[in-house]
Amino acid sequence: MLWQVRRGMIASPAAFAAAAGGGPPSVQSTTWNPSDKSARIDLTNGNLTATENAGVAVTAMVRATVSRTTGKFVFTVDPGTSTSGVAIGYVESGLATNAAVTNAATSMFGINPSGILFSGAGPADATGGPTWDASTSEVMIAIDLDNNRGAYAVNGGAWYGTATSADPATGTNCLTLDNLGAVFPAINFVWTGDAATANFGASAFTKTIPVGFYSWDGNQAG
Repeated sequence: MLWQVRRGMIASPAAFAAAAGGGPPSVQSTTWNPSDKSARIDLTNGNLTATENAGVAVTAMVRATVSRTTGKFVFTVDPGTSTSGVAIGYVESGLATNAAVTNAATSMFGINPSGILFSGAGPADATGGPTWDASTSEVMIAIDLDNNRGAYAVNGGAWYGTATSADPATGTNCLTLDNLGAVFPAINFVWTGDAATANFGASAFTKTIPVGFYSWDGNQAG
């Protein structure tokens, strides 16, 4: 019997790589999402700068336009004003826009300016990380969705997960994260005037992207 190979029945090498989790991620232009934010947040600068417009001790959150379920990624935030109520990280779509990025069941990874790290609900998962404030120019937060690990760095300094010698590329001393579904970069504020500008990969970073990682939009590789 003769067998015929029908067109489309055999996957391309690229398809095999994608199925195995290999190869670069899709490139997707990313900003803060004007349709997925608290009404207390204004977006400017091409939807990259978020500012809380009203509220005293009122939490307001915004998610990015693009989610990821697998891969290794970074994005950064430049906290340009008061950061006393700011927290940044990665959350699922189910987190309400009046909720904090930290200490929530639908938050995979969150950090605050005091150097405290969270994954999921409950108490802090790690402390002692580098602090950040309005004078900080870059907070880079790395997430490994394939191995459920995370770390962050401030102003190009050392990575921190559970210790200052963290290495996202190898997973050494990275924080172990709750295993969630698709997540989005997110930021929350608490005070009027709190603001920050995100870089999802459209421009250069101060900190070198770890080997094997990509910018959230897929434009830059480590």
